[in-house]
Amino acid sequence: MSVSVCVGVDANANVCTFCSSSDAASSKFDTIVGHLQDVAISPEFQGLRDGFCDRHCEVFEDTEENKLEYMIAFKEWTSSVEVFLASNLEARMPGFKMAAFVGELTGRQDQIDPELFEMLRSLGDFLAFKQEMLEYKEAKAFEATGGMMGAGPMDAAADGGFGLVVHSMGAR
Repeated sequence: MSVSVCVGVDANANVCTFCSSSDAASSKFDTIVGHLQDVAISPEFQGLRDGFCDRHCEVFEDTEENKLEYMIAFKEWTSSVEVFLASNLEARMPGFKMAAFVGELTGRQDQIDPELFEMLRSLGDFLAFKQEMLEYKEAKAFEATGGMMGAGPMDAAADGGFGLVVHSMGAR
């Protein structure tokens, strides 16, 4: 049940506004999304991403075959990011529940930055993960050679990295 928005005037001719519960829900959603954006671009998240990629990118090969170790790395990555995001959001917003937010997010994807939503969506996608790992590996090799390889580096960090996990957090 939603509470109506009521605008009135008190005895001193001051305008009083009572927000609906849907306005309060939108405000809370917007606050969570703002915190999520901050966490996604934080040096801590980038460090998590870069450290993970450094440890795992060398096992990935640009072939159609998907080795078991790719899926093991994918599951480790999604679990690490899920824990990282949930703990950071809970620290910023006591009482925050990731499952509730994910449920709300799927119906409100048009209300957040498309780039952020794509980052969220992409982490539940194994093929996107594999491509990111290959791009990171290529950029790392390019840097190691002093920029002397082929056409140039693929900037795996151009979109902030792998984005954030929605699929693995319950939006299946």
